Amino acid sequence: MLARSPQPIAYQLELTNHCPYTCQGCPRTHHMHRPLGMMSPETFRAVVDAVAPYQRNFWPMALHHMGEALLHAEIAEHVAYACSRGVPTSLACRPNHLTPERGEALLRAGLCMIVITVDALDTPTMRA
Repeated sequence: MLARSPQPIAYQLELTNHCPYTCQGCPRTHHMHRPLGMMSPETFRAVVDAVAPYQRNFWPMALHHMGEALLHAEIAEHVAYACSRGVPTSLACRPNHLTPERGEALLRAGLCMIVITVDALDTPTMRA
């Protein structure tokens, strides 16, 4: 069981809430009503800097939430920045957005964990 940290930590940091899918099991499909956006590098760095002294003793910061993190053009740069501050990172993504080039860039940047999500076996089922 995890105890609550008295210091600031970030369990998840949503880089974007953009996603091209409407998977039936995803809460984004039915419950997200806020505007779409991408996190700026300045905001990302400010959060990482604030939690870095504590995050490295916790668990990896997940760089996803209601969107497809691989749609963020600067994801590898964000991973590299977090790693440079001693903050381990992870993300969950769809396999069709993980190109060999993007995967290699994320590994070089220092991503410590990736979860590949498969919500359906074909596009019609995902969009139903």
